[in-house]
Amino acid sequence: SPDILLKNIKSASDTSDILMSVKMHHEIMNDRHIMQAFRSIFNLQKHEHTSLSNGEVARSADFKSLCHELKKQIRNLDVSDRIDALKTLSFLGVSATTKIVQILLHTITRDIGDLSLQQITFFDFLIKDFENCPLVEALQIALPIVFDTSLQTKMESDSLQYLTDLLHYATRKNLSAASLFLIESLMKKRSEMDFKSARSIIRSICALKVDDVRHRSLLHHALDLMVESQSNCTYQDYDILISKMIPKYLARNYYFYHEEFMNAAINFVIKNNCGFNESVWMLRKATKFGHVSYELLDYLIGKIEVNRKLIEDCGGLVLFTLIRGLSQADYQPPNWRNIEPLVLKNALSQKNKLHPPWIKFVRDLCILGTWSTELIELIFSPEFQAKCLHDYNLYDHLMLISIYQAVKTLYPMYTGPWPNPQTIELAAKTNGIHAMESPLRDSLVQGLGDKRCVLNGVSTKLGHFIDHVIAVRQGGYPVPFTNVDTTTQLFLEDLPRMEDCTVVAIFHLPATAFATNTGKLRGATRMMIHTLECYEVSVAYVNAHTWEQLLDTERVPFVMSLIKTV
Repeated sequence: SPDILLKNIKSASDTSDILMSVKMHHEIMNDRHIMQAFRSIFNLQKHEHTSLSNGEVARSADFKSLCHELKKQIRNLDVSDRIDALKTLSFLGVSATTKIVQILLHTITRDIGDLSLQQITFFDFLIKDFENCPLVEALQIALPIVFDTSLQTKMESDSLQYLTDLLHYATRKNLSAASLFLIESLMKKRSEMDFKSARSIIRSICALKVDDVRHRSLLHHALDLMVESQSNCTYQDYDILISKMIPKYLARNYYFYHEEFMNAAINFVIKNNCGFNESVWMLRKATKFGHVSYELLDYLIGKIEVNRKLIEDCGGLVLFTLIRGLSQADYQPPNWRNIEPLVLKNALSQKNKLHPPWIKFVRDLCILGTWSTELIELIFSPEFQAKCLHDYNLYDHLMLISIYQAVKTLYPMYTGPWPNPQTIELAAKTNGIHAMESPLRDSLVQGLGDKRCVLNGVSTKLGHFIDHVIAVRQGGYPVPFTNVDTTTQLFLEDLPRMEDCTVVAIFHLPATAFATNTGKLRGATRMMIHTLECYEVSVAYVNAHTWEQLLDTERVPFVMSLIKTV
């Protein structure tokens, strides 16, 4: 005969109807009735088909009766039923320290070895917001361990969605071995990947605390698919994924940069006219990767031309990000001189705030050929340096000496204060210490035929550090440096200048000296070279990445060819 009580519970349209059934029939309810009541209450409350709040349900006498019946029937329930009951209790906000929740946790813990992988992940999800108690804390430790040890024996499917869900859990629990196994399994299924799974996989790989280059293939396949499916992407998709990739990239996991994905994000912003602030945030992300987009910069400048208030009234973060993007690209827009006064006016209105990165901002302005005596005086002032440079920071000091070099050589009309000589001396000594010995030396000596033709680690009295200095006559013929004491610090200004000879400063530049996508010099490096050229020397440089790709037999011809082009 049909089970009328079960049918009534299933068909209830309001939680109060279920509670009434419990009130009238709790003494005859079996395990099927009880579990149906829990599941129906969850669905009705979740979809707000109820006249009662979650708290009112949990506090009601009839719900307490239902929990009492659950305790009586708990031995007849399989583990999936107990997890479902716990799900309802959690949704209603019932405390983890209540007797019914503790009983459920204990019985599930007893059967923890029987849980499927999906049950482990869902159970872990359920208890993550429970208030701490010894049992919850023990489970939070045990569940990832059980997942990790039983992954390969309990996998029920090799479907893409199943593997993607498991990877989501494994990466968030930082299970390196399990994550790598799942990543390798997903690589075999990559042809089935769709937009949704690609997005999830990228987020999962970004969540791993231990990075492994073996993740790269799957990550890039997922990013490739995102580019192919860019019609499905929203601004939020790009924003969230790129925000997660940046910390990985900055931690020297360079495979988290994907040029086409970054281009797709920028194109989305421009094509959909996402707005000024959203475009600035995308520019901010691009600069973290060293990715240059002239189209995005022109788009932003165009917005400012139409509405000057965008730059006149913007906050420091927006202002500094825009200038940072322009300087990194070493790009002065055609209409820059119209916008320059607006930038300076805004910056000067904020100059009494100490927390903005003024040194970086002024350095970026110098790169753009924008000279603000007032801002230069600010960062060179004893007060600023006492407050902002009291803790030694290599990066700040290197930027300060970069500004010092630029002002000394490119802005001779400056008459304001100069940094403390000790500060400049310290920065000058530090400039170059962080650099490893240049790998060009042996090839230069071999190519030029005489080690006296190559000077290493030469400085200027303004604090430049030069990997190598050589002198060549017309035609590229090397000239040895004689009467030079190479056991002491060499200064470019003190080197003998021979008639009809060109002095060449040679640099082995790291990848960070170049834009990641265009390969062009970043603004800071270009300005350093420009200031050095004021010493009437020629400058040649080698991209470290290019050098690493050369065979040993190619290196000497390469440097000799480089010298001849100077």
